[in-house]
Amino acid sequence: TCALDADGVKCWGNNEFGQSNVPNLIRPTQIAAGGTHTCAITAEGVKCWGDNSKGQISVPDLEQVTQIAVGHEHTCAIHS
Repeated sequence: TCALDADGVKCWGNNEFGQSNVPNLIRPTQIAAGGTHTCAITAEGVKCWGDNSKGQISVPDLEQVTQIAVGHEHTCAIHS
């Protein structure tokens, strides 16, 4: 589970794959947690952490992402 507040992103719960170990994020605006990985939209773009056995945290080149959704082993983004 993750939440975004005035101090940034906080995650808790199962951390078997590092999905709750929040990296340093610059001005996060959205967070999405999946089964084994987590992603956030930040001032630097989309940042993901946790399990990467299926490429879940290997973010492609995206510009102006407005929304993200995270599943068990995938992530989707709306961008322009």
